Amino acid sequence: MHVKRIHLALPLSSSYDRAVLHGILSYCQTHGEWEFWYTEQVNSQTRSGRMAKAVKMRGIQGIIVDLWNPEILGRLTQLGVPVVEVSGTAGCPPPGVHVDNTAVGAMAAQHLLEKGLSHFGFIGWSSAQHSEARKIAFTRTLEQAGCPCDILILPSPSPERLAQIELRMRTWLQSLPKPVGVFAWFDYVAREAVYACRESGLRVPQDVAVVGADNDELSCILSPTPISSIDVNAIQIGYEAARLLDRLISGRRPPAGPILVKPRGVVMRRSTDTIANAKPEVILALQFMREHASEGICVSDVLRKVAISRRTLEIELSRLLGRSPLQHIRHERVQRAKSLLLGTDLSVLAIARSCGFRSATLFCRVYKSLIGSSPAQFRAKHRTPSLEGSAPAGKFPAIKSSIHR
Repeated sequence: MHVKRIHLALPLSSSYDRAVLHGILSYCQTHGEWEFWYTEQVNSQTRSGRMAKAVKMRGIQGIIVDLWNPEILGRLTQLGVPVVEVSGTAGCPPPGVHVDNTAVGAMAAQHLLEKGLSHFGFIGWSSAQHSEARKIAFTRTLEQAGCPCDILILPSPSPERLAQIELRMRTWLQSLPKPVGVFAWFDYVAREAVYACRESGLRVPQDVAVVGADNDELSCILSPTPISSIDVNAIQIGYEAARLLDRLISGRRPPAGPILVKPRGVVMRRSTDTIANAKPEVILALQFMREHASEGICVSDVLRKVAISRRTLEIELSRLLGRSPLQHIRHERVQRAKSLLLGTDLSVLAIARSCGFRSATLFCRVYKSLIGSSPAQFRAKHRTPSLEGSAPAGKFPAIKSSIHR
């Protein structure tokens, strides 16, 4: 069988690129024999030159690259082999598979709107293309809901201006009306915003609810307050990049523009675990429902744990969320089910039981009423094929590493 020889230029210190690699391998397991060489960085002329020599010497047939330098990207396209880039760099010559940043910005706005907030802010970087696209979609979605948005655009950090950037962020956060929902264009900035809130005496999420993007788990979980973040579906980006490269190697034409991959959803953590203008006992009830919905609880279990009457809870949830207590419990169960459908190989029956449903039939009926499709349809549409268990024995692609320093 013909072996495809591929060069990967991905900075695997990035959680995004590790997920992209996962998706690449997922595609390759069921599409013939693939052999890989790997370079950590090609962001200098010297390293890109070494990579170019390696490509010719090893008979490389295609390249997948995450690189923000348009000049070096242009040089790679002159090597005579197909190149697919996954950085999202606008205006670059090779075909690309990119995050749908418009969908990311809209999803961040919708998530914060669902928290009952009426004041919003955005933190971006002046030098980042993703930042601008996410800002436009975020503010446009808020405008459609009748909500204004304060914007802070910072230069990308460097040691000599770090103190000035931190001061600007603290001053800006203090100036915003409270409570406020803030979207930081990616998780590093979201973590810095949480630190700035702590140094300013602002509570997260009570005063400032913070959501980031890219779902870098280390950045999110190690933050003083764990950060909610949008999963940009980097595994799917890797899968689509490998599929596109496979098509190009076979001689097919590249698409007219980049392939856009929609985000998977918001991964909820404590930084947005709040409802604006909610009574303390209602917040406790919501937290209890989120933490225990999958245990098969009912409304009476909530009332036994929280000092609130059924009537008050019904009125408050209707006012804040437009849902009854029972509907909210089902909403929480379905949110967990979505994560299990996308992230595991569990059967629909096993997921139903894990999420507190008495039967798969009831689970499917509730799921379709809330999501608009059955669990099986949702999984088939949104999930990348599993990396584990999908390849025949002995067919896992070989990876050869060549890190140029």
